[in-house]
Amino acid sequence: MNEVGTSIPRVAVVISTWDGNPSDYIFSLVDSLNRYNAGVPYDLYLCANGESYRLPQNLSNIFKKLLVRENTGFNLGAWDYAWRILPQYDNYLFMQDDCYIKKDNWLKDFIQCFNSIEKCGLVGEYLNKSWDM
Repeated sequence: MNEVGTSIPRVAVVISTWDGNPSDYIFSLVDSLNRYNAGVPYDLYLCANGESYRLPQNLSNIFKKLLVRENTGFNLGAWDYAWRILPQYDNYLFMQDDCYIKKDNWLKDFIQCFNSIEKCGLVGEYLNKSWDM
């Protein structure tokens, strides 16, 4: 419970990657996650498509868990896999490893958007060229 008596949702942020992607994708995303305040607490997971994936050693303490799976289903397969084995969360944010965060309260804003729409099942991101300034 927070200071006004409402419960804080359990949030999982799941990043998908492929064992053929350059590791600098993950480094850039993790750097942006650390640079901007999410606005709510979350657990961070990495789901790798490709059974030979090895997490760079200096990132081993960043993720709550590394999920490694067969390389099928693209990013959607990785997200579905994570969602099914992590049922304890109230909200999930699924990201690709080549994304990056650009502002504070990025996760809080997603959750507020989701909760503001009656019978909402999914909220997604979009490309906003003005953010790349």
